[in-house]
Amino acid sequence: MNPKSKQRLKDDLSIGSTSLGDESTIVEGKKLVTELHRIQGLLGSVLAKKGSTSTGAGSPSGGGIGIGNGVGPATPRRSNQHEGEVERLRAQLHEQAVHTSLRKADSTFLQAQLQEKDVLLRDISQILEAVEQRQLQLENENEKLKREWEKSMAALRSKESE
Repeated sequence: MNPKSKQRLKDDLSIGSTSLGDESTIVEGKKLVTELHRIQGLLGSVLAKKGSTSTGAGSPSGGGIGIGNGVGPATPRRSNQHEGEVERLRAQLHEQAVHTSLRKADSTFLQAQLQEKDVLLRDISQILEAVEQRQLQLENENEKLKREWEKSMAALRSKESE
């Protein structure tokens, strides 16, 4: 297995092994890693082309000075730069995965809270309706009792006046 394949396998395993987020976060992470590898490959080919053009055109020996040609001491430094950039991007990807996971957890929590409050509001609405109906019944009963009392008082006065 060549070093690039090993690195890709390592990247895939590091994303797949995280327990942060759901499947969509992991898929997004894998897409980002794939895109980073594609960009890394493109950069490598650009550097290789740049190196081959600078080695052959400048001097009859084809050696050049060795700056930016991808051969000699410049390669480990670039390789370290690329590895540093990949590590930085990996850390950024991990941070984004954590952020996405927290955002989804917040959203889920808030959705549950809203559902709970909706249930409470429905219960309160039902109770208020029942109270209103009972109040109307009591008001009607009070009116009826008041009329009966007035009739009774009128009958009592008429008997007393006789």
